[in-house]
Amino acid sequence: MKRCPQCNQTYSNENLSCFYDGMPLALVFDALEETTVIRPSPLVQQPLQPVREGVSPMFAYLASGLFALVVGVVAGAVIAYLKSDSSVPANVSAQPKTETPISASNSVAENSVTSKELASNRNVEVVHYSDSKPQPLTAEAVRNLLVAWERAQDNRNFATYQACYDSSFVGVKSSNSGRSQTLSYSAWMADRRRMLTNAVNLKVDISDLLIRVEGDTAVAEFDQYYRSLRYSDWGPKEIRVKMTPSGAKIVHEVLKASYPL
Repeated sequence: MKRCPQCNQTYSNENLSCFYDGMPLALVFDALEETTVIRPSPLVQQPLQPVREGVSPMFAYLASGLFALVVGVVAGAVIAYLKSDSSVPANVSAQPKTETPISASNSVAENSVTSKELASNRNVEVVHYSDSKPQPLTAEAVRNLLVAWERAQDNRNFATYQACYDSSFVGVKSSNSGRSQTLSYSAWMADRRRMLTNAVNLKVDISDLLIRVEGDTAVAEFDQYYRSLRYSDWGPKEIRVKMTPSGAKIVHEVLKASYPL
């Protein structure tokens, strides 16, 4: 393509000069042919971001590597701690248990622990129960019981008198008027307490004692003489004694007859 340098008229033929002003034509190229686009080679990697002025690229790479190393170490330590913590049961303290030293006086040898040593170490009171099986009843035990029973009335000692009786006791009270009354343990004790409290110059005597032992029970027969300032009598009495875990006790008593003195 040719162009007139004077009027810029273009011609596609082979004219040598412009038709309008006669100026010789000059050879020109099309705009598309004149523009040359230079594209970057795909093998050349462009920088992701511009490097700040004054900072060395090598220093930036070293700083990035050091930061990644620190992050990795911290993450590994956290994971190791979580694993070690999860292996410890929830009900076990992380701190070591402090053992309290035991003195030689409180130590107990293995396979040789007695109940007394165990009680001293644990401050537990050991109660030793006696054999609940009653001992055989003898005539001497019955005689000793009746002696204590007689002296308790003479001394008006109600506590000792009551200790001679078992809680299963049943008695028959008689008087010289011919009246008799059956009393339970509690009723008998109430009547005897009143009698011992009000009696003046009381004296009880036993004569002609006869004891028959039948297993764990014995029958004692004797003549009782009851004397006091306000009332006196005598009569045949029968007392039944039974051996209990607490010893020989009176379980039945009856005055068969009452005669004035």
